[in-house]
Amino acid sequence: MEAVGILNAKTTAVIVSDMWNNHYCKTYARIIDRLAPRINVALKYFRRYQVPILFMAEDVLPAHEHEPGAKLLATYIDLKEIWYAVDHPPAPGHFTWWNQCLCTDGTKCLDICNWDRTHEGIERHQFDLMGGWGQHTGFIRAHGIDTLLYCGITSNICVLSHRHFSICQSLGGGMNCILLKNLTESYVPYKKNANQLVIEYYEEHICPTARWESIEFSGMGIWERYNPDWKEE
Repeated sequence: MEAVGILNAKTTAVIVSDMWNNHYCKTYARIIDRLAPRINVALKYFRRYQVPILFMAEDVLPAHEHEPGAKLLATYIDLKEIWYAVDHPPAPGHFTWWNQCLCTDGTKCLDICNWDRTHEGIERHQFDLMGGWGQHTGFIRAHGIDTLLYCGITSNICVLSHRHFSICQSLGGGMNCILLKNLTESYVPYKKNANQLVIEYYEEHICPTARWESIEFSGMGIWERYNPDWKEE
């Protein structure tokens, strides 16, 4: 399901989900290490069209709350109470992450949970927005955004429905959502084809998916702060 059409840059934003500096499992943490460079390349492309990037990282927000993007997003009214998550059939591996790990060396990575900031390999612009717990909803409404592109961790858990910023919440808020299928990973223990299983699940039950390289924009977005000619007053 690649045919998403040409998107209006003025009404589009990108959601980056839970790209932490650690994870439940050391193997999965290494997967995030490999995912970060791919996301960096894509975000440079989206910034070129002045499409706002929203890093949604509820668990690690305290480490970033004094950054310009976090302060700015916090000024918008939280409207998450009017965003209702849509129901969805169980996704592959949807309830298996908490006490499972992907390691094959005998390691049992249970309850590590020692992340405290965004992944050090993620290149963030100083005016990328940062928030959590529904802080993005007021920004989206204020700027007439109706389309959200999703990347990050994990496509069958937090990206799907376990966060206030998840796709199912956004669908309930009236958004059009697209999963950037080559900028996310799934967490399904013992399934070598986990990502493909989850992509097929999305395309059947949730929303369109697309490779980020196939996304085209008309015009320019709202986020002039990405304009190289913009200067801070």
